[in-house]
Amino acid sequence: VAVIAMIVGGLAVLIAGLPTDSGVKASFSNWFALDGGVLPHGLLQQSADGQWTGLLMALVVVMFSFGGTELIGITAGETEDPRRTIPRATNGIIWRILVFYIGALGVIMAVVPWNTIDGTTSPFVQIFDSVGVHAAAGILNFVCLTAVMSVYNSGLYANSRMLYSLARQGNAPEILGKLNFHGVPVVGVLASAAITALAVVVVFLWPDFAFNYLMSIATIAGVINWSMIMVTEIHFRRRVAAGDGPGELAGFTGDEALGRIHFKLPFARVMPYVVLAFLAFVVVLMCFSSSYRVAVIAGVVWLAILLTAYQVTQTRKTVRP
Repeated sequence: VAVIAMIVGGLAVLIAGLPTDSGVKASFSNWFALDGGVLPHGLLQQSADGQWTGLLMALVVVMFSFGGTELIGITAGETEDPRRTIPRATNGIIWRILVFYIGALGVIMAVVPWNTIDGTTSPFVQIFDSVGVHAAAGILNFVCLTAVMSVYNSGLYANSRMLYSLARQGNAPEILGKLNFHGVPVVGVLASAAITALAVVVVFLWPDFAFNYLMSIATIAGVINWSMIMVTEIHFRRRVAAGDGPGELAGFTGDEALGRIHFKLPFARVMPYVVLAFLAFVVVLMCFSSSYRVAVIAGVVWLAILLTAYQVTQTRKTVRP
């Protein structure tokens, strides 16, 4: 509601020509006419202090911001009608991004020119101030608090379910697979909450370190997650085409089998490879930043640990009498 109100208020400022605090007339021409136009820092360039800036470097932050959308898939196992609700929720994400990210930013950049945003005042607050809502700071703080609680709730849910699945597979301690009376993996929930408490301590003691490095670790984790999703999609389609599909797909082969998939990935023959190439490009961009470069190294080490653990596990299964 707050974001939509901001968009409506911003449009009112643009249409009515109301004055703003920036000293620059509110106009959609501000997208292109200020300090270098639409790409003032170019696609990729190095600043005087050695930092890399530009549109391409922003993709790294975007990758972090949109990380977590894949968590919808985890809810399928506890959804009453996944065939109907999961596609609807997935497609709904696209509209939310268009409205709450692209739409909001479009209005912000028209009303509050980007070269007047210094980080001390939220551009959302500036827009509300422009239309006379001077209590905007308090309102938006409350909105941000509820948003953070929502993010944490989804993370807690997803973490506990993933730990439960790992335990059932034999890839995590067995206790994490225990369910309480309500069917909730309560040990997984408590374990996730304990890690959160540790993160809070880290943020309190080393705020700058925590922001830069925890965000970069979350970004490389998102890259790994989406890479695995795309690799899984490729193998899934191969098995379905070979007649090894699950449920109602069993017994059909080739294009007939692929055509019976209920919720298809658009351009599925090439899209996984396009996504993998994009994710590889994001990793390359991360190497240009010192704070993100550490996460790339950590990601490689983490993957090596996982692959080693997997090989050890498979070897034990093979030699077990």
